[in-house]
Amino acid sequence: FQAGNIIKHVRQFALDSDITPEKHRQLKLTGPVALSHEEFQSISGTNIVAIISALILVSFILVYGLGSIKLVFVVLSALIIGLIYTAGFAAIAIGELNLISVAFAVLYIGLGVDFGIHFCLKYRENYNKEQNIDFVLNQTYKDIVKPLLLCAITTATGFYAFIITDYQGIAELGLISGTGMFISLFITIIFIPAVLKTFSISLNNQTPKNNQLIQSLFRFPIHHADIIIITSLLFFILAAWIAPKIKFDYDLLNIQAPDNESVVTFRELLKNNEYTPLTNVVVSPDRKTSIEYYNKLMNLPEVETVICIDSFISTTPKAKLLFIYQLNIFNFNIKFFFFYKAHSTETTLKSLNILNDLILPFNKDNNIYSLLSYNIEKFNRIISSEKNQEKINHLSSLENSIFSSLDGRIQYLRQALETEGLNIDSINGFFKSRWINNNQYLLEIIPADNLSEDDNLK
Repeated sequence: FQAGNIIKHVRQFALDSDITPEKHRQLKLTGPVALSHEEFQSISGTNIVAIISALILVSFILVYGLGSIKLVFVVLSALIIGLIYTAGFAAIAIGELNLISVAFAVLYIGLGVDFGIHFCLKYRENYNKEQNIDFVLNQTYKDIVKPLLLCAITTATGFYAFIITDYQGIAELGLISGTGMFISLFITIIFIPAVLKTFSISLNNQTPKNNQLIQSLFRFPIHHADIIIITSLLFFILAAWIAPKIKFDYDLLNIQAPDNESVVTFRELLKNNEYTPLTNVVVSPDRKTSIEYYNKLMNLPEVETVICIDSFISTTPKAKLLFIYQLNIFNFNIKFFFFYKAHSTETTLKSLNILNDLILPFNKDNNIYSLLSYNIEKFNRIISSEKNQEKINHLSSLENSIFSSLDGRIQYLRQALETEGLNIDSINGFFKSRWINNNQYLLEIIPADNLSEDDNLK
């Protein structure tokens, strides 16, 4: 199954099991699969929107800049053809795009269109001097090919520099985008002249407009050269002082859509060290070494705790108390229902309402309390209109559903706390293979700090 199908089946299972906000139950998915799936969906959708938006904006700019619908059509045709050629190269050279390299399309539109703009502007300039298309094309070739070749080489070199990085996504983006610049150059000097010649695209002879504002801007650097040099130097010093203050964002979650369910859930888990998904592991060659690692790691201030196979068979009072503490909700239910069993029908109903009032302040912070409150109110609504005997029957059914397995639960809890006879050899199956495999012992390190903060990730 693909990730999308798996997530779809999980969500359908939740609906079939009444795990919905209306039932005061909520299912949230996160982890590598959910994060990657939602990130891919976000980038796929936004990338298409970005490509279409870039083409539309570029079209408006070309209409204003080139002053000819014919030239705009030629440049856009060359741009789209070059984009398809570049995508074909990516399919042949790499085979598949990743979440980083897929950005090549928008980069190509923004940079690749420059070659066509330069060629067509020079074509228009030469056409104003001589209306013979053959002469204009030859002159345009002489004037523009060398500068375009130089621009293509320098731009492609910048992209190709990414290839030497170890990060595959950036390396592939550099390869595709760098090659795309040469493809754009090839399309510009081969395809555009062929279209202009084949369709004999003629232009209206336009005399450049004398815009006073633009002319003033052109003259400003000439008349105020000293001021510009001094100002540029001051800004350079200011920028050089500010630049080292830039911080590197270590959190990869920040490059994903912040509203994605998997991202929100991941950040919620990071706030609680007990459930944090960002842990580290150490593999030791034997049990003796794992114990040494354990003792060293537990003394580090950055470590909250370390979990290993010995954590589950410890016989120390502290370990047992911790286990009991983690079952506080279960113990609370035991105490409550013992209290419930000793009272009459009216007193029991009153006790249920008192309990509901007590847990109301905690509903917003704890789904268990919220679900319990919801069930109490639902139970009260059902029996409020019933006769006394029917109320007794419902309460009796509630009692049986709770206490029928209580003895077994207490016995299971008692056995779980009696670990004196438990050792590694008595543990079998998948649980043991999770912590011991091929005589190697795994230790899971739980961080003491919230790793969603950059300072703690360094």
